[in-house]
Amino acid sequence: MKSKCAPDSLAEPTHDEILSTPRYRLDMKFRVRLFHVHPLTVVLLTELADNPGCSITNGIEDARRAVLHRWPELNPARLVLVEHYDSSSYPPSRRRETIEESFDLVTFSPEDLQPRWQRISKRSLEALLGAKLP
Repeated sequence: MKSKCAPDSLAEPTHDEILSTPRYRLDMKFRVRLFHVHPLTVVLLTELADNPGCSITNGIEDARRAVLHRWPELNPARLVLVEHYDSSSYPPSRRRETIEESFDLVTFSPEDLQPRWQRISKRSLEALLGAKLP
């Protein structure tokens, strides 16, 4: 579903916060940006370079729960979760060698609630948002 924003405008999140959640004895810390694109809420979860705990990928279920706990008014059936890695935010010694920036759509199967990832392009995400990411 495409927003009615002009394609050259910048997407502005309604919320932009750092959340943390316990995982593997260390708090997982990540950035959350919420974009309301009626009738959906796109949740962009960004891995942080100073995250002391597990990655978003390994803690995606906890990250989803933390988002729903922080914003209980969100409808879980209308959430679009996007996992985001941006290598440029990491020191050179910790950068991913092959991917500069990546976006993965994360869905949860209704049968077993297991997460599934599908790589999407930045352009596809911006089309969903109806605006460019800053």
